[in-house]
Amino acid sequence: MSRKIVIVLMIIFSLFFICIIGCQDTTETTTTIKVGSAKWLSNYLSGLEPKEEAYNVKMTDLSPDLSDICQILNKYSKINVNLDLSECKDLTSIGQNVFGQCKSLKQITLPNSITMIDFGAFQQSGLTSITIPDSVTSIGGYAFYACLSLTSVTISNSVTNILENAFMDCKALTALTIPNSVINVGKAAFYRCQNLTSVSISDNLNTENVGEDAFEDCGTPIYNTHTFFRFPKSYSEDEYTIPNGIKTIGRDAFRNNTNLTSISIPNSVELIESCAFEECEGLTEVVIPNSVTEIRSSAFESCGSLKHVQVGSGLKEFQSSVFAYCPQLKQINIYAITPPLLRDIVYHLFGGYNTSGKYVDYYTETKIYVPSASVTAYKEDWFWSKFSDIIYGM
Repeated sequence: MSRKIVIVLMIIFSLFFICIIGCQDTTETTTTIKVGSAKWLSNYLSGLEPKEEAYNVKMTDLSPDLSDICQILNKYSKINVNLDLSECKDLTSIGQNVFGQCKSLKQITLPNSITMIDFGAFQQSGLTSITIPDSVTSIGGYAFYACLSLTSVTISNSVTNILENAFMDCKALTALTIPNSVINVGKAAFYRCQNLTSVSISDNLNTENVGEDAFEDCGTPIYNTHTFFRFPKSYSEDEYTIPNGIKTIGRDAFRNNTNLTSISIPNSVELIESCAFEECEGLTEVVIPNSVTEIRSSAFESCGSLKHVQVGSGLKEFQSSVFAYCPQLKQINIYAITPPLLRDIVYHLFGGYNTSGKYVDYYTETKIYVPSASVTAYKEDWFWSKFSDIIYGM
């Protein structure tokens, strides 16, 4: 056989081989299997040496061993599993860590017999979406912690408690509805859910039953009809108007937001909680409306650029350190006829360390203006008298 013929045959064979490879169907296939137990599932997958990337697995055992299922699925890291437990009617809870770090698990259908999703049940798993059934009353601590692919969660109207760190670091989650059945949200429950852009919050939640940092570092302002819980540090605009109807600005609500230079507080607000605007370094002026009756400790502490504060006529009570460490504060206008009470008598209201490192009750350039008819009342008040030399009528 001549060399030319050999070369031609080699070219023809190569083209044929390329055609075979190129024409193969690379579309992901989904295999549906129905198994009675975890052992059946193990036998099926081990015997098949699965090549398909997606499996719909329906369990028929009334009470399967869920931890065994997770161990089996973790042996096959390249497959995606939609697990249907709807027929497992004897299951009453998803136990601690049973699907923790189960990367193959993408979706799960839970039976209506489940009342509790326990601590770490799905933490760091591969879940992309989940619907909490109407039977569940409690979502445990760290239940969905760091489920980085979780984009959709439907919380049923039966849920009353979402415990600490339950959805912490679910960074793909974009929308959230917490129904009115929920009466408790634990500490850091939705901490660092940075891509949340649409949130609806139960009106039964307030600053008393929402834990510290529950909505810290979320991607959107978090509030219901009466309470403002948290403002995102990532907010890029320098102005913000708090929605009308809000009655309470919660603890730490705007803390450490360095971009804001202006905040508009509506006349519906009655209470400004502790540390609400602490370390808002860009704020230069604040107008507190007549509706506010109480401002709690450190509400505007360490607002380094704050120069002018106007306090409405309805204020009845300050707590300590409200304007502490605001060295640029030059003027405070207080429109309350009766001097507001300072609850914590052993602490300061404003002031801080001067350039010499000495603590002072107020800065030398600060002036307090009160209604002209009330100047004497302020200067003779047991607390306000300490500022008598900087109190003026207006």
